[in-house]
Amino acid sequence: MMQAAVDHGTARVAQIENIPIAGKTGTAQIWDREANRYVENAYVTSFLLICPADEPRFVVYIAVDRAQVSRHGSDAAGPAARDIAGFAMRQVRE
Repeated sequence: MMQAAVDHGTARVAQIENIPIAGKTGTAQIWDREANRYVENAYVTSFLLICPADEPRFVVYIAVDRAQVSRHGSDAAGPAARDIAGFAMRQVRE
């Protein structure tokens, strides 16, 4: 299921060529304790990446507080997780 999110779902941006990736996006509204309400248009977005999906060696978790790019985890955090995982995989293959 988590691999399908990267292969065919909302997290396609996290794909790494020739490496099967599993991932999960996350979006959470930010709570204002003093006002006792959610902050309008303020989110913590995240992406969890596992690679390679078929024989995991790395887990990368990126959370972005009040992302300017998008409120969706795949858009805001997916590219950073992909780049970090790609770098890590190149290091273990050398």
